[in-house]
Amino acid sequence: MQRYLIILLFGLCSFTGYSQKKAKPVNFSLWHPVATIGYDSLYNTKFTFGLGQSKVHNLSGFGLNLIGGLVTGNVSGATVSGVASYTKGNVKGLTAGGLLNVISGNTKGLEVSTFLNINLGTMEGLQFATLSNMSIGRMRGWQLSTGYNVVSNEMQGVQLSALGNITTKGSNIVQLSGIFNMSLESMKGIQLAVGNFADTIKGMQLGLLNISSIIKKGVQIGLINYSHEETGLQIGLINVSRSSRLDFMVYTGNFLYANFAARIQNKHSYSIIGIGIPYHDTDEEFSGGLFYRFGVKVPVKKFSIRPDIGVYILNIFDEDDYQDEPMKKYSLQGRLSLEYILRNRVSIFVTGGWSFTSEFGEMTYTGKPVFETGLSLFLTTFIRKK
Repeated sequence: MQRYLIILLFGLCSFTGYSQKKAKPVNFSLWHPVATIGYDSLYNTKFTFGLGQSKVHNLSGFGLNLIGGLVTGNVSGATVSGVASYTKGNVKGLTAGGLLNVISGNTKGLEVSTFLNINLGTMEGLQFATLSNMSIGRMRGWQLSTGYNVVSNEMQGVQLSALGNITTKGSNIVQLSGIFNMSLESMKGIQLAVGNFADTIKGMQLGLLNISSIIKKGVQIGLINYSHEETGLQIGLINVSRSSRLDFMVYTGNFLYANFAARIQNKHSYSIIGIGIPYHDTDEEFSGGLFYRFGVKVPVKKFSIRPDIGVYILNIFDEDDYQDEPMKKYSLQGRLSLEYILRNRVSIFVTGGWSFTSEFGEMTYTGKPVFETGLSLFLTTFIRKK
């Protein structure tokens, strides 16, 4: 009996000592280890102030450091440091550093820095930095930066930057950047930048240059669009995919009498770039125009129905003085073509449509019907099939 009483008293003393040791609510530090309480891995601090730098284990409250703060455990609350903040454990709350924030554990909350934020675990919340935000683990939330945003795992949410956004995988993601967006694996969402790059797209790429390996369910809208495999839609000046083929077109019509054009055909769409001479609605000796058209095709056995829209830039020269600046006009046109495949490399087509033509700087338009007929000759494919 006496032995059991001794063990019980010893346990109570130990528990009392542990509780007293764990409860250290306030810490003032000049520079660790010069502080009001010495560092111990059992301490749970409510408030810490570092005139230079402070070091505590768990922080459940608020930490303010003029230079740097180090938390070796977890944070539930807020840490604010003038230069840098480093937390080895998990964070729930606010982490703010003048230049740098580094968190080794998982984060839920807000991370703000004037230079760089680095998360080695998962991040749920908002990261803001002037230079860069980096998350090694999965990111769910927002990354805002005037430089770069990087997620080396899966990103769900919004990446907004002035220079570039990079993620390994984007799921329900919006990437907005002044220069480029990149998703190394699949991207489900929206990319908007000068250049957009993704492996597999389920969503939209909008930029001057859009590149992907596969468009599963989505669209590329830009000046130049490239996809190795195309099951979606490409809308742009130049659209190239594995199914793309290059045709040469020669035809005549009542708008420009002799027309020569290159047509890039894809699985669902096509674009035409060409030149034509002369312009029908003038008495001058020499006139002509450049044009671009974009349309979609609906195949019906050997036939295909092809609605498209286009813009024409017309130059009309004065027959008395060719050195004068030519009269410039533009024309907006819509067409509907019916094309028939004669052989694998030769097609014939007829076209009907309507044109709205005006001089540059004028707001009055002349509307006239358009009729054309000609041949299409298949030249080559852009990507050789194995």
